[in-house]
Amino acid sequence: MKTISPQLKKGRGLAKLFSFDLEFTMFNKIPAWRAIAIVFAVLVMAGCGGSDVESGSSDLLVCSVPEVPNEQGTACVPPPPIQCDAPLVPNETNDACVVGADPTLPDPVFFPAENQAVLYYNRAAVDADNSSNDPAYEGWRLHTWNNDQCDAYADAGTDWANGRIHNGVDPNYGAYWILDLKEGYDDCHNFIIHIGTDDAGKEMGGADFQGSLIQDDDTFVRMNFTLSGEPIIFEYPIMSLGPQPVDIEGMSAHWLDANTLLWDAPDAVSMVKLHYSAAADLETSLDAGINGTAVELMSATLTEEQSARAPHLANMMAWEGTWSVDDAKAVLTTQAVLGGYNSEGVLVAATGIQLANAIDAVYTSGEADADEAQLGAVYTDSGITAAVWAPTAQSVKLLTFNDIKPSRAVWT
Repeated sequence: MKTISPQLKKGRGLAKLFSFDLEFTMFNKIPAWRAIAIVFAVLVMAGCGGSDVESGSSDLLVCSVPEVPNEQGTACVPPPPIQCDAPLVPNETNDACVVGADPTLPDPVFFPAENQAVLYYNRAAVDADNSSNDPAYEGWRLHTWNNDQCDAYADAGTDWANGRIHNGVDPNYGAYWILDLKEGYDDCHNFIIHIGTDDAGKEMGGADFQGSLIQDDDTFVRMNFTLSGEPIIFEYPIMSLGPQPVDIEGMSAHWLDANTLLWDAPDAVSMVKLHYSAAADLETSLDAGINGTAVELMSATLTEEQSARAPHLANMMAWEGTWSVDDAKAVLTTQAVLGGYNSEGVLVAATGIQLANAIDAVYTSGEADADEAQLGAVYTDSGITAAVWAPTAQSVKLLTFNDIKPSRAVWT
């Protein structure tokens, strides 16, 4: 004997809607097409809500744009914010990145009164923890002045050696200065953040800055925010620009001889690479570190002879590579940079290279080298030859001409 028991299961798909228990006896069989017909009838009953069948929750959730179903698929909710690189934020319709205040950030601790402004300065990405008495801000001063372009401060400008001391430290936005404004103040105020009296102590790239006193967002009127090392003034709270590529800073490395370079790499550096490019297009990125051709260097110890070559550099950290003198000469004609990488292979420091010592070493240490060559124009019975020593040049052009105006000639 055969029994068929439809059992409806709750679920979203037909695969979970039903199952059957089929029981056959040896002597009672029915054609397969009848079983298929019965299955189809059960499906129709389930889809139409047959009176003897418990209906499952198989309805599809439909949401109006821009809402989307939640994770459970039971309700419509606003979509998650689109991803924007700081300082951009999602716009009101969440379909584009725009410049503006991030509503997820905490409020600053100080908002200015009617005739006040406030300037925030954040060193959290450098050396500050932004505690209330953070020593990272000690010595940093705010130089202010009025002029025809920006006449805003109620008091006189500050002396360069004795600038304004910050009024407090915000746990999120760093040190801040409260600035009193005169009646009828202009729409900007002049300032320089600095430490010490040398130009090297100027922050944000060393320029003179003008903070706006007219903001589009009324919540943060007469408020400006700055980040250490960034030559940008933000008119709304910002804590960070996120991960940034390492800058190629200065010319801190020295190429000593054909195979040896000197660089006091930061403590975080565990591997040093020489990067070079004949097209002079070296740049840094978060993904690749530094582009161009890269050669890994090994830590080295200077010999007495090497130390004597440049005694003032003898205490620097030494790095060496294995290449020929001709290879060194070829690289000296390119843009070359040293990159320092941490133990995870991430670029953490980069600097340019001073080449003078290496040029002397590879071009003047042998016989018949540049220091023995006759340079300039050489007149002989057979004609004139010209020789120039330009070891870092990729090409040299000689211009010749017959006509010259004596009044414009320079004779040497």
